[in-house]
Amino acid sequence: MSFALISTSVLTHAQVGVGTTTPDASSVLEVQSTTQGMLTPRMTSAQRVAINSPANGLIVYQTDGIAGFYYYTGGAWVLLINDNSALNADNITSGTVAPARLGTGTADNTVYLRGDGTWSTVSGSLADNAVTSSKIADGTIANSDLSSGSISASKFAVRTITSNTTITNADHFIVINGNYTVTLPSNPADGEIYWICNPTMNGSINTNGKSIVVGGNDWLSGNYTFQSDFGSMVNSFLYSTVIGKWLLISNL
Repeated sequence: MSFALISTSVLTHAQVGVGTTTPDASSVLEVQSTTQGMLTPRMTSAQRVAINSPANGLIVYQTDGIAGFYYYTGGAWVLLINDNSALNADNITSGTVAPARLGTGTADNTVYLRGDGTWSTVSGSLADNAVTSSKIADGTIANSDLSSGSISASKFAVRTITSNTTITNADHFIVINGNYTVTLPSNPADGEIYWICNPTMNGSINTNGKSIVVGGNDWLSGNYTFQSDFGSMVNSFLYSTVIGKWLLISNL
C-alpha cells in the first residue's frame, strides 16, 4: 500500500528536463540550450485544418500561404502576429494591408476599415449639397471653427457686370457697371438672396418672368430700373418657392 502511494506521488509531481537536471518547479517541461531551438510541428494550411478535434491552445507552424505560427482558440485557427506582420507604420510601406490581416478587405489610399468592422470607400470630393442644415446640429460650428481669415473674399466674390447678363445661382453679389440689364436666375432655389448694386442708377433688373413683391404689393414681371422703380442704387432680392415670387427685402 505504501509503495503504491509513493509511486502515485512521484508520477503526479514528475517533471521533464531537456538539457537540465533541475527543471523549474512551475513547469512540466523545461528545455534549455544555447545552440539549438525547439521545433514545433510544420505543415501546410490544408493539413492544419484537417487536424481532427484540435485542442484549445494547440499550436503549429504553417509553411504555405500566410506562413507562421497558428494556434487554435476552440472555434478558429488564429495567426500569431509578429514584428514582420504587425500593423504598424514601419511595416505598411506599400500602402496596402494584406487581406488576411484585416478580414476580407484591402486597405489602400481610397479604401479603409471602419470602426464597425465594415469596409468603405473614401469619396474623392464632397458632392454638391452634401452638407445641409439638417446635418449641421445647432451649436456645432463655433467661432473657433471659423478662424480669422478662413472665409476669404473669394468665397464671397463680387461679380461686376459690363454687359446685359443673366446671372447664375452662384452670383449673389452683383455690381452693374453702367447702363446694363441683369436678368435674375430662371430657377432660383428657395431662400436664395441676391444683392445687386448699380452706382450709376441707370441700369435695370429683369425678373425673368416672375413677379416682385414690394411692401406686400405685387409688381408685374418685367424690367425695373434703379432710378425710376427702385429709387436706390443697392437692392436685395429673396426668392420664395412658396409664393413663386421675388421679395424686395431692402433697398439703399
